[in-house]
Amino acid sequence: MSPNQNATARQQSICCWTCKLRRKKCDATKPTCRACESRDIPCYGFGDRPEWMNGGEEERAELNKIKDAVKKNNKRKRTEMSRSKTEENRGKSRRTSVVNDEIQPIDGRSEVQESTHEFLEGETSLTTPDEFSKKTLSTTPTPSGTRFLFGHDREFELLMHYLDHVFALQFRFHSPSVASGGRGWLLWLLNDTLPLRHAALSLGALHQHSLLARSVRGQRYHDTLNELNEHHNRALQELQIFLQSSYEDSIGAESGRKRRLQILACGVQLISFELFRGGTSQWQVHLDALATVVRSMAIIDSSSNGLSPSQLDVYSPGDVIQGYGSEIQPHRLEDTAEHFLVGAVLWFDILSCASTNDAPRLHSESPRFLKDKIDLANIIGCQPWIALVIGDIATLSVWKADATVAGSISFWTLFGRGDRLRRRLEDGISSLRKSIDETFAELGLSHLGTTGAYLVLTNPALQQEAIKRAITLVFAYAAQVYLNTIISGADPKLDDVKNSVADTMNALQEMQYVCDAQALRSLIWPICIAGSMAGDLPTQSYFQSLIQGLGDEAHDFGNSATALKVMQKCWSSRIEGSPQFWDWTTAMGALGQRVLLV
Repeated sequence: MSPNQNATARQQSICCWTCKLRRKKCDATKPTCRACESRDIPCYGFGDRPEWMNGGEEERAELNKIKDAVKKNNKRKRTEMSRSKTEENRGKSRRTSVVNDEIQPIDGRSEVQESTHEFLEGETSLTTPDEFSKKTLSTTPTPSGTRFLFGHDREFELLMHYLDHVFALQFRFHSPSVASGGRGWLLWLLNDTLPLRHAALSLGALHQHSLLARSVRGQRYHDTLNELNEHHNRALQELQIFLQSSYEDSIGAESGRKRRLQILACGVQLISFELFRGGTSQWQVHLDALATVVRSMAIIDSSSNGLSPSQLDVYSPGDVIQGYGSEIQPHRLEDTAEHFLVGAVLWFDILSCASTNDAPRLHSESPRFLKDKIDLANIIGCQPWIALVIGDIATLSVWKADATVAGSISFWTLFGRGDRLRRRLEDGISSLRKSIDETFAELGLSHLGTTGAYLVLTNPALQQEAIKRAITLVFAYAAQVYLNTIISGADPKLDDVKNSVADTMNALQEMQYVCDAQALRSLIWPICIAGSMAGDLPTQSYFQSLIQGLGDEAHDFGNSATALKVMQKCWSSRIEGSPQFWDWTTAMGALGQRVLLV
């Protein structure tokens, strides 16, 4: 094993010490990065670790000092922006919520408000694919009073296309109960949040455009391209206005809660937009901001009338329809939306770590959310315990890389921490296998097979649980691959690595008994993690066939094709005899992409 393996991967994504402290994306401009310069805060450069950055009181004090500086500078910029807008809109009453010279911004701005400013700054650098940038509309529609070129009838078509087709691709295994209101929370937010509505319309247009890209090259193809640009531009513009008007509104316990949910929903849609374009750009900016919002939320506790998933399910459909339990009805939509959106952000955050070689942004908050408050399996189909283990593996990877760079790594500590994580994975897998065996015994079967699959698929209750267990198993075995590459090294010839790759293959084959082939679109993370470490041609061919079997539509609308490029880069580099060990992160660095594997 090369001791510099993970350190090399991390050095490919250089970050100044200030951005590292703030957990923000850094452009690595030397001697002073643009991220720090634009915020008028000190950039501590790229050399040796500052003495105060020791995880103690000095580091926390420096972070608070930088946060105060960011808040002060943001306040000044907002005041200047408000003054400019006041001059520009003098004599007009189009927007009464713009802050004028007499209204001073509040001083005690919360973290959620800081995150909204990050959204604004991030969106100014948002880029579109080459094809889009060549064909964008010559005039960008203004956010207020714009009459769309395609009419409201077309908007209804796109919105239904999003609800019927695209949402199912975003969250294929989402299974809301009738008692919790189903997806009513989504319609509620779409109806009340203009930037979210246009973000959904842009996703609908993007999906339709991808379907037409291979079959049609006439006017209809160009119309969907124009629609896509129009709605995406409008979503960004409306989001800027929405966030500017949210600074003060997002503090209150009641109205502020809805505002935070609206911001979360917009951010999740923007990440999905990047994901469906290949998952290679801008998603980190959005995820950083969303993590700040989630960190600020006092989610689902008794003081905010929040309900746990089990409480949401105790009401029968009759109670919901007849309005019984009315004392909790006003908060049900908000509770359900909060469960879903926070769960989605946590999932994005945890899975992103394998691509960035960073610890989860919400690592300290995740256990509180996932252990008893958010039913992650009903959102993404995977049980929450494996998400927590993957987050801890990512944290171990960061510790190893930092200790290696500092020359202070203790392999006894590495192996000890790794062994505890391995036992958690083995215990979780054993529990899953026991549950599966008990289900087979109830059906009078010894294994799944074709007969067992038929019995499971014809029983909806059994099918839902079978799908969740199968998906969790795939992620658990892929997490073993992840862990073994950290402990033993990114060498596919090592027994630990080779065996965990084989286990992942077997779990994928079992899963296909109870899920259709397109379910693999939600398993890009385990496919890419395990596939990157495939050492022989038959194993590589298997993982390649999984991606290719998804078809052209999945390749054009999603990140499966990007994940395949990452795997192929690992395989080809080993054949070429590259002296360094190759894993998915090394391949992403060589390709110049950080791919969100969701």
